[in-house]
Amino acid sequence: MRRANHLVFDDMVTKQSPALTAYSRAKLNGKLGHFDQLAVMVLVDNLNNNTDGFDLWMAHSADDRIWLYTANGSLTRPTTGNVHWDVAAGAAPLLTTDTNIGTYLFAGAPLFDFVRFEMAFSSTNTGGHIRVYVTQRDQGA
Repeated sequence: MRRANHLVFDDMVTKQSPALTAYSRAKLNGKLGHFDQLAVMVLVDNLNNNTDGFDLWMAHSADDRIWLYTANGSLTRPTTGNVHWDVAAGAAPLLTTDTNIGTYLFAGAPLFDFVRFEMAFSSTNTGGHIRVYVTQRDQGA
């Protein structure tokens, strides 16, 4: 049963050197940890460069300070995110003329009390508008 839906990020990420890592809104970290089943939708548009990659990582924490990544259970961020576009690996490029949509479903091990999302373009040449929606579910009737 769906319990909540949140817009956790809605902003322009500009091209910077080194590449900027953006984070979901901190005030939602506690709410995002309420349920262990999450559906994530990432929308990327208004890009200035279509030959780049993008990653979104999901992390959780017991104290809202030290974060473990769900992809590898480690304090070290994995090379690729839970949502991943990579032109170098043969994937389709991020389109500058359309909205790029990526999804991630998490129904794995129980989460700690706090959840956040990190996102970044893979180089300093790309900037664009990113929106991240999270739907929380439980197994109730």
